[in-house]
Amino acid sequence: MTYIFWYLVVTFGFSFGVHGLFVLLRLPFEHPLAKTLYVVGMLGPLLGAVSVSAWRYGGWGVYDLLVGGLNWRFGIQWYLLAAGLMPVFYFGGLGLYRLFGGEFSGPLFKVSAWGFLGILALQIYTQIAEEYGWRGFLQPLMDQYLGGLAAALVVGIVWAAWHLPMFWVPGSNQTGSFWDFAFWLICWSVMMSAMRHQTGGSTIPAMIFHMSLNACYFAIRVPPGAKPYVLALEVAGALAATPFLPRPIFYFF
Repeated sequence: MTYIFWYLVVTFGFSFGVHGLFVLLRLPFEHPLAKTLYVVGMLGPLLGAVSVSAWRYGGWGVYDLLVGGLNWRFGIQWYLLAAGLMPVFYFGGLGLYRLFGGEFSGPLFKVSAWGFLGILALQIYTQIAEEYGWRGFLQPLMDQYLGGLAAALVVGIVWAAWHLPMFWVPGSNQTGSFWDFAFWLICWSVMMSAMRHQTGGSTIPAMIFHMSLNACYFAIRVPPGAKPYVLALEVAGALAATPFLPRPIFYFF
């Protein structure tokens, strides 16, 4: 637990320290300084994972985290699931919304094809900054102490809490209820943990899945009335992923 504690100290200390400046300076998200701070603050999970891995195992620990975690030799079905689940949830939810009488006006997509490619390019940085920490470092340690499902739930809560400062920044992507936001992330965390376990500890599926969910969020227009349908499909996805988590799924104290 010592390594988990110090990982959280470094991760939250760095990110909250940088992102907290948004709140102190009362900067809107669109301000150039705010955007710079946002990008820099995202590095917290990576810095936490690298620093604690170096402390724990030295240079080999850092190598194993950054290179060993990129094992790509696993079944193509996991690539397809990682990339395709979120579009299925989004379009499936929109389809159910229309099927049950929901109205949809305006374009389906928020961005052009070139804009979508730009979103994907920016997501490479996001995944390096975040997923080496959440799924590459924190998840396997939590699995040892809590069990597969309990660990996935806790990592989802920690992941959501890391976004907290942005709820106080005007114009940021984190709006509305924090608890609603946390529930979405917990569902994703269960699915990402299952993918990690089924691919021999690779962080690649988590990175692809995270990239896909962010791309869908920024590119696909979802009316408020359609969100419950999308969420229902994601809950079903999380439940379906549970049998694929590490065993035991819970340790009882």
